[in-house]
Amino acid sequence: MILQALYEYYQHQDDASPNGFQPQKIPFLIHLTSVGEFLQFSDTREKQGQRAIAKTFLIPRAAKPTSNIVPNLLWGKPAYVLGVSATQINSNKSTQAHAAFFAKIQDFIEHHPEIASVQAVFNFLRQIPFARLKSDPLWRAVLETTGSILTFQIADQAHIVCNDLPVMQAIQADAKAPSSVSEQLEQCLITGEWTSISRLHPSIKGVIGGNSSGSSLVGCNLETAWSYGKKQGHISPISTEATHVYSTALNLLLQEKSRQKINLAHTTVVFWAKTDNKPARQFQDQFATFFAEEKDASHSGAEEVQKLFQSPRKGRKAVLESTEHFCILGLSKSSGSRLAVKFWHVLSLDQLAHALKQHFDDLTIIQAQHIMPVLSVKRLLQELCLDHNLD
Repeated sequence: MILQALYEYYQHQDDASPNGFQPQKIPFLIHLTSVGEFLQFSDTREKQGQRAIAKTFLIPRAAKPTSNIVPNLLWGKPAYVLGVSATQINSNKSTQAHAAFFAKIQDFIEHHPEIASVQAVFNFLRQIPFARLKSDPLWRAVLETTGSILTFQIADQAHIVCNDLPVMQAIQADAKAPSSVSEQLEQCLITGEWTSISRLHPSIKGVIGGNSSGSSLVGCNLETAWSYGKKQGHISPISTEATHVYSTALNLLLQEKSRQKINLAHTTVVFWAKTDNKPARQFQDQFATFFAEEKDASHSGAEEVQKLFQSPRKGRKAVLESTEHFCILGLSKSSGSRLAVKFWHVLSLDQLAHALKQHFDDLTIIQAQHIMPVLSVKRLLQELCLDHNLD
């Protein structure tokens, strides 16, 4: 039910990443000529307050993070892309990482030899001109910046190589193709189609307390959980396309500036309307304010609920009359790099609005006008914690 609801939510999102891709902040670009000669580095970061924020690009989906050397296609850390880093200059691990990165691009070219932009990258990697790289003003920043990531751009193109149309078409086609000729097709639990199954699922980021590199919502790695000859992702078979869709939808809901996310103590709550009509959008936009701290919202949650109930008096259809469904998912960190589902609710908007009003009615305290009539959920949780500490 949860994954199916996320799959449906993705279909209504115009800004969702296509299959085989993900958004990623990339601080530095390597600019090349059309034949692969190095031109310069560029810095995509912009000052926002005290922080320098890198520009977000659409790039090929990251490999599942492990302790082993696993390269990404056309982007990565300096150790992978150039074979050097501030802490591992000329180290054996950097050399191995770069060799794996080079081999991945070489394999891509063997299957798609007609793509000129990737051929230019390949030419650059075959003989990296380190003397010219080290003379570039940004060389030390590329090596020493925390979280430094690089990708490529060709001089006569306004986009990075990852976003070159032939590259995107090839990556999307590869994402749908079976991983091997002998791969057995299975029935996807989300779509019902007989297709290739995802062995490992993409990481989910943005859950409070979760790993910075992301955590898994679906998967079984321990042999004790394997059964009937099935292991890892084949225990709960989901197609590679459906895996991308549900994980992209959830990461979209969990992104840093999402208005459809609330952190309550050690639980991250995401929510969405199952349809895209006006009453559903109205309720979705206001839902977070019902639980916000007084200082974080222009109106208290009680006032927002009151507006919903008074809407018929102003000639507007009340959300309470709507039978559209609303999804609420609570996630928290579990053991290791796993996520746990704390709760999952699918309610009609009228049921949910009535429940919210009942909650605020039960908590309403008659007091001075300048004091909010109800306490926020965060304040209530603090009163139940030792020393009022939610951490």
